[in-house]
Amino acid sequence: GAQFGNVTYVEISPTIGYLVRNDWLVGIGGRYSYFEQEFLNFTYSTNVYGGSVFTQYYLFENFIAHLEYEVLNMGDFPDSDSRINVGSLFVGGGYRSMINDVSFVSILLLYNLNEDINTPYSNPLLRVGFGFGL
Repeated sequence: GAQFGNVTYVEISPTIGYLVRNDWLVGIGGRYSYFEQEFLNFTYSTNVYGGSVFTQYYLFENFIAHLEYEVLNMGDFPDSDSRINVGSLFVGGGYRSMINDVSFVSILLLYNLNEDINTPYSNPLLRVGFGFGL
């Protein structure tokens, strides 16, 4: 993902999953992003990195129940020189549509149950993804 302007945001967040059964997926993900925002009298910037573990259960083949725990390390606002860890627990669901036998697109609506002042997310979180099987 990317955004440029008054707010600069660049993100890469690959995930990999293993299909335990035809209806159950477990996986891990990594995340790196750069964030910069200009305020009236200063500019705040930080590098954010972290990872997550997740599980998905497929209901009726195309509907997804999703549970994920993520930990991110980022600059503490407004002092980006000191760093903090922020944990997020996401719960939600969505829809998965197969493109062909091994590729799909998914749309998830997630809620962060650990929302606090330092979280980079606002509820609800809409996540769109594309995947392919090996």
